Amino acid sequence: MSRILDQPARKMFLTHLTHCRHCAGSTGNSGASPESPSQTWSAEYEGKTIEFSMVTTQGVIIETKDSFDSILIDDGTAIALVKGCHKIAQQTQTVQASKGQYVMVVGQLLRTGSVPVIRPFKIQNLGHNAEMATMWPLEVIDGMNPNVL
Repeated sequence: MSRILDQPARKMFLTHLTHCRHCAGSTGNSGASPESPSQTWSAEYEGKTIEFSMVTTQGVIIETKDSFDSILIDDGTAIALVKGCHKIAQQTQTVQASKGQYVMVVGQLLRTGSVPVIRPFKIQNLGHNAEMATMWPLEVIDGMNPNVL
């Protein structure tokens, strides 16, 4: 039985998360702990089905809510709600989320739709390195290429 943290995180644009589907045999337990079996999702990309249980995305914080426990991020393709920031296990550097900050989020997709919801396992401030935002689209496209994996 695999655990969520045993799976690699798939680099994705937020727009990919808006139309995902649960895979057959997925637990579908959105309240799962990191020790629980993972949810597996599928997304369509250039006519191919990509499966994942963890997601990595980058974007700009456009709003903070609930004393920084929830943030809205925008990657230029869509907006997502990152919910449960205070529950990040073993966070060595606390990211003080602020509007306009460019961040990377690694987490689990909890809900799809026009504003997908991600439960974060890691949030990293990337604002100190301007090249990160420039390189991100290329990293996602490269990672979605089935010939690379």
